[in-house]
Amino acid sequence: MMNVINTPKLSTQNLRSGEKVLKQFKQEFPYLRSNTRINLELFNHKDNENITSLTPKLKGRASMTGFKIYMMRQQYASAKDKIGFLTSAVKKEKSANCAECAILMHDKLAQNGIKSQNVRLNIQNNVDKSNRNHAFTVFGLDKNANISKPHTWGKNAIIVDGWANIAKKAQEGVKYLKQLFQLNTKEETCVFEPFRNI
Repeated sequence: MMNVINTPKLSTQNLRSGEKVLKQFKQEFPYLRSNTRINLELFNHKDNENITSLTPKLKGRASMTGFKIYMMRQQYASAKDKIGFLTSAVKKEKSANCAECAILMHDKLAQNGIKSQNVRLNIQNNVDKSNRNHAFTVFGLDKNANISKPHTWGKNAIIVDGWANIAKKAQEGVKYLKQLFQLNTKEETCVFEPFRNI
């Protein structure tokens, strides 16, 4: 059982614990297809001619993967053993979006004796009112942490994200995710909230 210690000197220990659990996660789920990841990469590389030629094929793969995940989520809703079902389904389909990864990461951390919280990052466009979101897991939170305010999470907080394949100190992880999703600070606002379920 790994202990998460909440003292500034030991934030490195928390990071190592996060890296260890991420490695376990990747060993259990070595390659996961994600329609949201494919679509994000297409968006982030829309001006790259090498990617543009592959766009139809990648959009088809995203659509097929999205359907598999949709069907998984329908069955997950009525499953009695939700973690058992999700683990089996993700392994069978080799597909998961960030929500599935966050739920499974939360369970993997618990198996290692680490209390964690799943978080949803909502990116709200203030111009066209569209919304993008991402789920991830954080642990080592300060006792007075407010999930909606990442600056309160504390120096020992670690983001572990199986979808983004990262284990980072929380503030570095938030910055990384904003860059990954190409946050436009002129038009978009980030809102953090607890993530409970698919």
